[in-house]
Amino acid sequence: MSTIVKSYYNPSVNIERDFNKSLSYLPTPNTELVYRELVNQYYRGTHAFTLVGAYGTGKSSFLLALERDFNKKELYFSLSSNVKFNDSFEILPIVGNYESIIEVFADRFIIKDENKISVSNILRKVQAYYKKISKKGKGLAIFIDEFGKLLEYASYNNPESELYFIQQLAELVNNSDENILLITTLHQGFNSYSRDLTKSQQQEWDKVRGRFSEVNFNEPVEQLLFLAGQKLKGNNYPTPPSFRRVFNLVEDSKTFPLKDYLDIYTAKRLLPFDLLSAAILTLALQRYGQNQRSLFSFIDSNSYLSIENFNDKSAQYYNLTHVYDYLLFNYYSHLSTKYNPDYVQWAAIKNSIERVEGIFEQSIIQACSIVKTIGLLQIFTHKAGKIDKAFLSEYSKLSLGIDNADEIILRLEQHKIILYSSYNQKYRLFEGTDINIELAID
Repeated sequence: MSTIVKSYYNPSVNIERDFNKSLSYLPTPNTELVYRELVNQYYRGTHAFTLVGAYGTGKSSFLLALERDFNKKELYFSLSSNVKFNDSFEILPIVGNYESIIEVFADRFIIKDENKISVSNILRKVQAYYKKISKKGKGLAIFIDEFGKLLEYASYNNPESELYFIQQLAELVNNSDENILLITTLHQGFNSYSRDLTKSQQQEWDKVRGRFSEVNFNEPVEQLLFLAGQKLKGNNYPTPPSFRRVFNLVEDSKTFPLKDYLDIYTAKRLLPFDLLSAAILTLALQRYGQNQRSLFSFIDSNSYLSIENFNDKSAQYYNLTHVYDYLLFNYYSHLSTKYNPDYVQWAAIKNSIERVEGIFEQSIIQACSIVKTIGLLQIFTHKAGKIDKAFLSEYSKLSLGIDNADEIILRLEQHKIILYSSYNQKYRLFEGTDINIELAID
């Protein structure tokens, strides 16, 4: 029997290792804004940049896409933007480690004699290399990914000389007469790496920071949902007959937790997700995982509980029950510790499921599905969302595939596993006292 091997998204991008590999990249509205900002500032004379964004937001992939766009291999940004880089660039990719940036550049420009390793000598080598490639009509673009590791080393090891080199490199690059570009990436602001320095060293650090233009790279969670839709594109999944009813249900109940992309076009692209489960999974991966990295790993994975292996005959959608099961299976160690900001809510879901399993004799799986749904809605939906009986019953029937939802909801209420709060029109998992606290407060 032959084995079909599918190529998947690589969750770990290394701009040196992957420089000449094929790239599957999806630009978002946010990355297009970053691109335009780089272009506009570059042609106004700023050539040294720092992209600041959390882990897993796609900074490394952006640099690889930028290289391909520069040299017209793939026009990820140039075609969609009303501004573009007019120059092509020779790329010098560097991935930072906990080591001296001076030694990194000395090694790149093959200065082996330690007596010749100096700031001025290295910069002369950089200039000479630029002059050489400029004769071919190219500029020089230096990409330093994981720049924070180099800064961390600099803050603890001879910060004066390390910082002086970074300053001189930025000043060389910022010469608007030359086509040299320097783009670095950080997970936190430049000055965050200077906490343990003396006051005078911190002042120098701040001066060097001013040589770089800081560009925010954090992807809004809405852009992650956009990426999911771009990546899935409906997955050739047939549109269920209940598709419009589920969409209207989410829209009317105001349970959709994001600001954008509450539209039919996006909902169809996200199939076999229902729109609500796609949005909540996206929020959860931003909160518990590593943003874009975790999202792409989920979409491209064929592992247990992934969407690639979705074949639930009892449900037409990858719904909130599937989202709960996937999150618990893959993030159990984080979700079950008190370092999780939602620890109490996740513990309440677990306890409620155990109570269902101990009390119910029939429809146990269906009752647990409703409990999981209420639990995730408690954590991720807005306060304005209406999770009343009409919504819960309809969502359970259409998306969870539970025909006797009304009966199960009633039994869950009778056994005080769930409680309806009329003042905010929401079901919630009930933990604790027999006293109706909402009624007592009223």
